[in-house]
Amino acid sequence: MSYTPLTNTFFYAMGGALAAQGAAGRPITSSDEATYARQANAVFAFAEQFDTEWGASAPDLLETIGIQAACLAYWRDRDDASTVPTHYAQACADIIALIREGDAVAIAGGAVPPSGGEALASAWGSGTSTTFDSAGEIGATATGTPQSTGLIRAWVHLTCSADSDTSFDLSITQGADALSPQLFSVLMSIIAGSVFYPSFVVDLDRLGTPFIAPVGEPLILNLVGKTTGGTATEILGTIAWQERSE
Repeated sequence: MSYTPLTNTFFYAMGGALAAQGAAGRPITSSDEATYARQANAVFAFAEQFDTEWGASAPDLLETIGIQAACLAYWRDRDDASTVPTHYAQACADIIALIREGDAVAIAGGAVPPSGGEALASAWGSGTSTTFDSAGEIGATATGTPQSTGLIRAWVHLTCSADSDTSFDLSITQGADALSPQLFSVLMSIIAGSVFYPSFVVDLDRLGTPFIAPVGEPLILNLVGKTTGGTATEILGTIAWQERSE
């Protein structure tokens, strides 16, 4: 399954539903995470449908509390293992109607809730096996649209191998098919015949030259590799990014 949430609504819905499916009215008796895979996959699908129906408007504080509580209450003592999001369409519509009516009554009564859920954006991309050489190659690309702050945290993970001792420059660039300019780069090396699994996380707005993504505009981040010594390096790469609230 793969889904990019529209707002934090997805996490509020999944958190409430998962608590109900796994714990409400039931003793938890297993410390094996896989025991709860069926429930987790079902509530992921439910949360995807809930977030889709809620839309891109971030919930206020009362709605945030309501989403978590109502999803927990709905799923308590229910056992539904469907992983098809639309299977939950009617249930999501009903829960959303309940929450929004409560919010409307509070506002009409003069109790205007403060903001509670902030819109976010995230994206990820996994490339195919790629050979980095001295010219530079894109190993993976992640594309999405920042929604609220433009403060971006990026993740990179690689599986690398080389036939000889090799050094290479690993960087993050912005733009379609862009090998440069680099937003961030790090020099790495690999010993001949070995397999290397480097990874790193970086907040792009906290670099020496800060990068803050324009809100509402598509953001394309690339994982780029270029050998600086030795022979070509075979890699399988993944890049992901998520917009931070602060």
